[in-house]
Amino acid sequence: MYHIINVPMTSLYCSPYGEKTDEVLYGMTVHILEKRGKWNYVKTEYEYEGWLLDELQNQIQQREVWMEEFPKMVVTAAWIDILLHPSIHSKIMITVPRGSILFWMGEKEGGKWYCVRLCDGRYGWIREEGVRFWEKKEQDSIKKQEKWIRKQIIEDAKTYKNTMYRWGGKTPFGVDCSGFCSMVYWINGIVIYRDAKLKEEFPVKLITREQLLPGDLLYYPGHIALYLGEENYIHASQTAAKVVINSLDASKEIYRADLACPQVGSIFC
Repeated sequence: MYHIINVPMTSLYCSPYGEKTDEVLYGMTVHILEKRGKWNYVKTEYEYEGWLLDELQNQIQQREVWMEEFPKMVVTAAWIDILLHPSIHSKIMITVPRGSILFWMGEKEGGKWYCVRLCDGRYGWIREEGVRFWEKKEQDSIKKQEKWIRKQIIEDAKTYKNTMYRWGGKTPFGVDCSGFCSMVYWINGIVIYRDAKLKEEFPVKLITREQLLPGDLLYYPGHIALYLGEENYIHASQTAAKVVINSLDASKEIYRADLACPQVGSIFC
């Protein structure tokens, strides 16, 4: 049975009461594969699996048919308030993080305000700033829009700079290395594997160092980074305890010798 997340974010664990491995955000879909008391074993729409503790009332609810009928929007601001009325003075219904999915119902005042339908069926209002229309991209579409997508990936990645490091994290509260990279791609409608490794069923394929371009990915044992161009890359660093920019160029002050020899992956090949 398919359900939708109805809280700003909730954690996935490797086992009941085990290690946290992921966060699932508002509006994302999960498929419940098994129930064990208060625990649900789920597969997310980005093909990641884990245990979700159903500890909050209405934390997840059954996905409804209407959710396929309306255009989707993704939150690109760090956080966005969904308001009861189209006014900055209105009551806040819920605040959701970057990467959350909303359902677009129309606009007001020349597009300055968007009406959105919440996962529980209520209606609310958001400002146009901080969201964009969203859909999952097929490989043909990725290739046709390659130049624009690469540019947008770089811009979105930089919005996470100085975000604190948080194991299993995927929000502005904190991200880990693969959570950061997967969310940058997710915001652009592209699903890559959530962990720091290549998997055949996902679109990232190995390329040579000579083929490396901005927006591609750098893989290390247990770590992943996003290439910015000019030998620089951005990543969620445990050492720095935040998202930082480092370099593959040994002549630069931000060079890291331990990350000088990555494997390189791309969705554009």
